[in-house]
Amino acid sequence: MPGMPNLHRTAVVSLVVSLVVSALFLSGCGGETDLSSFNDPTGTLDKSVISDTQITPVAEATPVTPPVVQPDVLIDSPDFNKTVSSPLLIQGKVRKSYTYEGAFPLIIIDETGNTLGQSTGRVTSLDMTQDYVSFTAEIKFQPTGSTGTLVFKNDNPSGLVQNEKSISFPVIFPAAATAATPPVPVSNPPTEPQTTDTGNWKVFKSSIFDFQVSLPQEFVKEIGKDKNILVSFHYPKSTTEGTNLSDARIDVLKPKVDEKCFNSTEKSQPLTKSVTFNGVKFMEDRFSDGGAGQINEQVIYSTVRDTLCHKIILNMRSTNIGMYDLATAPKAFDYKQVGKTYSDIMGSLKFF
Repeated sequence: MPGMPNLHRTAVVSLVVSLVVSALFLSGCGGETDLSSFNDPTGTLDKSVISDTQITPVAEATPVTPPVVQPDVLIDSPDFNKTVSSPLLIQGKVRKSYTYEGAFPLIIIDETGNTLGQSTGRVTSLDMTQDYVSFTAEIKFQPTGSTGTLVFKNDNPSGLVQNEKSISFPVIFPAAATAATPPVPVSNPPTEPQTTDTGNWKVFKSSIFDFQVSLPQEFVKEIGKDKNILVSFHYPKSTTEGTNLSDARIDVLKPKVDEKCFNSTEKSQPLTKSVTFNGVKFMEDRFSDGGAGQINEQVIYSTVRDTLCHKIILNMRSTNIGMYDLATAPKAFDYKQVGKTYSDIMGSLKFF
């Protein structure tokens, strides 16, 4: 403008340029961007430098439901939340992998792991297209406490430890079944084993390994059966003839240096505790398994004396009475009496 000082002219030009730029910006952007509407769940975005075109909504993750793992045994009856009594009828479904030739073993034990009864489950329907098959089983037992455990085991003909499986169910016994037994009339046989007179028992002594043990006169000694067995003693068959007890014997293994003396490797999941006989501490391992109509039980006692590992194995093999009809079933052997004899033999063991 003529006559306008240069300073004033410069200010006017700057003002005009600013107005034009502002008008162009507002017309192109449609107004000021509202940054408060951005999706910023963490509160870490710098809203002064981010445009709305840079924000991508975060999709919510779809929850993943883990697969339901079904147990190997499904029980239809009885209801284990209620008390059970003998004979106990069990019905349900079991995986086919638990069975062999349509059968599998089961036992019932008390609170301390002692076997109260044993039986065999039988498959009642075999559908090879299904993972589970129906079964039924009946087991007889005598409760010794208020609770116990019913143990289902797979029939493992291979005998390999890695193939063994089991599943357990806690059971409740009626209060009446565990009450004190009333006095037995004199005319009836006693329900508990008689006190054993060991005075006339024979003594086996090993002068090499410095120990001795006493046994009933009727026990049959066997030497040389196995290179690892020092001596075996067989329970007299005359006392169990006509019963379902097919074999009962004691194996005294040859003592040897063994760093794994207390590690039982023959079977899995033993019931273990420490016991003492005549001042000598032993580790007691109890095992039970079955198959093909046979029930096998072992009690292994282990101790270390003068760097040598001593092992004594008590064996019992019996036929499952549940396999027979009532008319042809053998008489059940006196489980308590055999156990009492075994206990008295272990009580006679002495080191010198």
